[in-house]
Amino acid sequence: MHKSYTLFLTMLFHSLLSNAQQEFVHESEDECESEYKTTVSIEYVKTKYEYRRNNVDYLWYPAKNPKQLWVIFGGAIPNRYSRWSWFWNDNEKWEDTSYLFLKDDNRTWYFGTPEKPLTKTYCSIIKDVMETCHLSEKDIFMIGNSMGGYAALRFGILLGVRGILAIRAQTEWMSAIHFKGVKKLRGLWVDIEDLILQNDYIPPIYFHFGIFGPDKQATKKCLKALFTKPSTVITEKTTEISHNHGFPTMDQTIAIINYMGTIPIPSS
Repeated sequence: MHKSYTLFLTMLFHSLLSNAQQEFVHESEDECESEYKTTVSIEYVKTKYEYRRNNVDYLWYPAKNPKQLWVIFGGAIPNRYSRWSWFWNDNEKWEDTSYLFLKDDNRTWYFGTPEKPLTKTYCSIIKDVMETCHLSEKDIFMIGNSMGGYAALRFGILLGVRGILAIRAQTEWMSAIHFKGVKKLRGLWVDIEDLILQNDYIPPIYFHFGIFGPDKQATKKCLKALFTKPSTVITEKTTEISHNHGFPTMDQTIAIINYMGTIPIPSS
């Protein structure tokens, strides 16, 4: 094959991959939201349970006697709370689990920008809800897919929570750089593998990924870092080619968190 034609095919493939990476992030939430329907509208939910801090909106379902706090990070769809309908209670009475839903309308992976960083804002929201519920970090579970999966890993490791569910997450710069939002984060971005290596306590982590190249490559790097640490890791690799399909169901998500809750906490 002629060298110039080979180069053309290589550039074409790279362009298609780049476009695919930019596009799948817009669609990856649809399956999560379509799985569980409820009669209540998101507008009603926002009216009752949405709050704001430093121009960051969030939903919080309070519990009567909270024993756990689940933090659910949305993907890169502006103005969309992921999985809010999964954990809605038509009686508006939550017993022992409180739910906090976060989103990033800027699509900058919950960092904000160099001019206006938001990591401290998201941490303060999580900590304030945790303290209001009279809970500790070891009572918190974090869930997210795609951009939200990265956030669940980063904030979960930073805060030292009880468990993390990371689904099809972008976890390192080279796999995520094709996204427009990530390009703004030079100097802010942190590879999850580096966070793992820098911290003594690593929460139990569930990784879910298919054979889509960026997802698989990023997860492998995290696993390599985790193998150097005392850690509990659950991996579920599927044969799904798309980044947008094959997510764990609501029942599977609950079952995974329930199992993580039985894993003993390492003594300090």
